[in-house]
Amino acid sequence: MIETIGLHTQHDTLRDPYLAATEIAHRYPLVDAITVATAEIDFVTFELRLKPYTELVHDGYGTETVRISVFRNGNILAIPIGPDRRWKHRFPEPFRQLCLWYPNDPPMLRWNWSEGLVDYVAIVHRHLLGEEFWRRTGDWPGEDAPHSQSVDGAHPILSLPLRLLAGLGLQ
Repeated sequence: MIETIGLHTQHDTLRDPYLAATEIAHRYPLVDAITVATAEIDFVTFELRLKPYTELVHDGYGTETVRISVFRNGNILAIPIGPDRRWKHRFPEPFRQLCLWYPNDPPMLRWNWSEGLVDYVAIVHRHLLGEEFWRRTGDWPGEDAPHSQSVDGAHPILSLPLRLLAGLGLQ
């Protein structure tokens, strides 16, 4: 049994990124490999290879590589690495990080440090699989926020499960 550290804060991750990498690999079974690519006083970068779900291997989904950077100020970025492909939810230069949620969404629909780094890895993995699904079908596998337009405030949340999770009720 691996003794776990409180990966609920960026401080713990920065303090011992090698233990954090070990815990991620131990607690998220679809991690094929994880390394600490950079460990500085103000940020750490992990490089992960994430395997697809077994059911998706049969459909030709492959392993995805991503760098996750954790900063002392609490920011976190996930940047896919690999061949140049089309992306639906990825910011432009300079970082080209994944857009994992709409910034104006209610807190219940966004990740935060209280959920832990392993949950963030799971969100990134799900997103990478969603991007591949979108490249194959042209459809995003879930409710989608508006893109390529200026939106003030939150986007309209349409599906009942997300409305209930966000505390918006049935209206």
